Amino acid sequence: MTVGGTTVSHSGVLADGETVTEPISLATGSNTLDVSTGGEVAVEASWTEVTESRDPVVGLNGETVSHSGTLAEGETASLTLPKSAVTTGSNTVSLSLPGVSDGPRMRADLSYSFEELDGTLAPEVDTDGDGTPEVSSGEVLSNGETASDTIQPEVGDTWTVSASGNAPTVSADITERTQTRSPTIEINGEKVGLDGTLADGETATLDASASWLQSGTNHVTVSTNSPASGPASLVTLDYSHGAETATEATVEETTWSQTTTVANTWASARSNASVTVPMNDRVVDVRSVEVRRNGTTWDPLAADRYELNGTDLTAELGDVTEGSMVEVRATGSKVRVRDGLITVLEPTTSSDRLDTRVRIDDAGPNFGLSVDETVFSDRVHYADNSTWGPQTGATTITAQGDQTLAIPNATVGAQTTVRTWPVEVAPVTGQATVTDLAGDRSEPGITVRGDGNSDVDYTFPNAADGKPYILWSQTNEIVRDEGLASSPITLTDDNSDETLVFLVDDGSASSSGPGDGPTGSVGGGGVDDGSASSSGPGDGPTGSVGGGGAGGGPMAGAGGGVLAQLQSIAPSGETLLLGVTLLGGLFVVGRRTGVITDERQSAATSAAGSAASTVGGLVERAIANEIVFGVLLLAGGGWLLASGVLPEQTTLIVSLAAVPVAMFLVLQQFDRFDFRIWAGSTALVGVLGLQVLAPELFETIAEEAGVIIVAGGLLLAWRAVSAWRAEANTPDEVNRIEISGDDGEN
Repeated sequence: MTVGGTTVSHSGVLADGETVTEPISLATGSNTLDVSTGGEVAVEASWTEVTESRDPVVGLNGETVSHSGTLAEGETASLTLPKSAVTTGSNTVSLSLPGVSDGPRMRADLSYSFEELDGTLAPEVDTDGDGTPEVSSGEVLSNGETASDTIQPEVGDTWTVSASGNAPTVSADITERTQTRSPTIEINGEKVGLDGTLADGETATLDASASWLQSGTNHVTVSTNSPASGPASLVTLDYSHGAETATEATVEETTWSQTTTVANTWASARSNASVTVPMNDRVVDVRSVEVRRNGTTWDPLAADRYELNGTDLTAELGDVTEGSMVEVRATGSKVRVRDGLITVLEPTTSSDRLDTRVRIDDAGPNFGLSVDETVFSDRVHYADNSTWGPQTGATTITAQGDQTLAIPNATVGAQTTVRTWPVEVAPVTGQATVTDLAGDRSEPGITVRGDGNSDVDYTFPNAADGKPYILWSQTNEIVRDEGLASSPITLTDDNSDETLVFLVDDGSASSSGPGDGPTGSVGGGGVDDGSASSSGPGDGPTGSVGGGGAGGGPMAGAGGGVLAQLQSIAPSGETLLLGVTLLGGLFVVGRRTGVITDERQSAATSAAGSAASTVGGLVERAIANEIVFGVLLLAGGGWLLASGVLPEQTTLIVSLAAVPVAMFLVLQQFDRFDFRIWAGSTALVGVLGLQVLAPELFETIAEEAGVIIVAGGLLLAWRAVSAWRAEANTPDEVNRIEISGDDGEN
């Protein structure tokens, strides 16, 4: 008979009414029964329906363990409960199976076994009486098992032992100690120690002298004052000393740069070593950092491996070996180069003056030098002896103290010398720009450009003590401020466009308006040859740096031009009136005393006329063909003006003067010359030219109108008197006798 693939059989013959029972396993669900016999046989099957056991749970005194899954008929699973679940005496064991709602309940058999142990359960030892055990075990300790921990026993402690079951055996290994007294450290024969005792856990620091150390091996010994009997006094020693690095540093400093070389000899090997190089507080940028190892060649250090933080430059060196010497050379700049690069050819090492020669390696349209961190940052800077020409740039000073010397004419490869002028400019707000210099170093001046909205303190640091000074506006011929020098002297004005000069006050200047002006020298007249001596810092090469002969100072000043010189030569209205009056008086006295007679007057007039006639003849012969001569003259003048050789003001004056000549030639060429037309146009051009060149001249004429009218009236009166005297000396009748020659025929 086969059921679900499982076959059972009976061997032999069954008599009528005889039965045989054979067990067989049935699968869950439906089962098919196949019977095979040698004759007729009756088969009867019976079974009991059950639910397969799954997820049994076993409990012991409330502690549970479980099996996940099903258990077939006859299948077993073993579960282990912790030892802690077993209690001394009786124990309660339980088996629980999940409930079944639609079938027979689950069935399972439970068998369990216990291992009886002879030991101690959860022993504890309290060594200090605080109720908290210092040594304990939560499990059963059988024979041979131990639980241990570290304790800190004190003299007089009482220990409390507790446990369940058998009494535990407690033992301790205790080392008797003596309190530490007078510990002493000896380093290479030199001793340092502590008087007194050290309690348990107490520490003390002893400082030894670095001079006790020696190269190579150092011997360190520690000792205490132990008692004659009992355990020795013990002490724990933590010892350390540092290996010092031998360091040497040299500094080379100029007004614009600083080069510091630091040499380190490393006493021990280092990983990722670094070195700090001290720099001047005026250094604003690092030009280069170089490293040399053990006296080899200098190698540049990458920019990302050094950093300037305030006055400390930190350089990363990488790994160094024991005993190696590493040198670091750092060059810092006190000048910021704007829109370009420079190389200093001749640095200034003196603290008295600035005289630095530089080469321009790169220059953009906004090329300039920021010099506000240099030792001469307060002085006006300018470029001198430049290879690109006389243009010297313009320096701009702000209220924050920044100063930038802009040199737009600089080109790559060009050279210039940067110097300072003995004037300090300090705007209260905004900024002021100095475009030119004026005067000389004893009475310096500057041309200022600004919006006129800010007060500016102008300082002359080399002023002579005790002398009165004025701040003279060369442009407006007025005193802007005055004061008594106490070296330096500071005078105040605004930042309007004008040329200001420090002058020693001789009392001739006026602060109310234009006049003769001060009598001090403002021009100079020579060039800066460096031959004179200079006092005070930052004056640069000394000598006369003024505008009499070759312009207005090193920057070809606006205050030292041709017009200013002509104005300084021209007499004032009062002087002109006085001169005319004196000449008239001398003439009257001469006539009254007989020194000046009609004959002498006629002779002088005749001589003057003869001289004028001679000169006129020479000129007439020289320009026999005036048209050709005039054309050549204009052509030469045009070339001269276009060449740019002449200054701007001189070019304008020559151009204005050429207009009457051109009109004369044109009128002559077309035979339309009329003296009245030519003179009128010439006068008009002259008036317009004066208005452009010297607008203040008409203001002066207006202010001196009274003097001019009086002088004109005196001149007219003198001419009238002269005419009257000539009329009085003329006879009423004149007899003329004509005598003709006779050739002898009549």
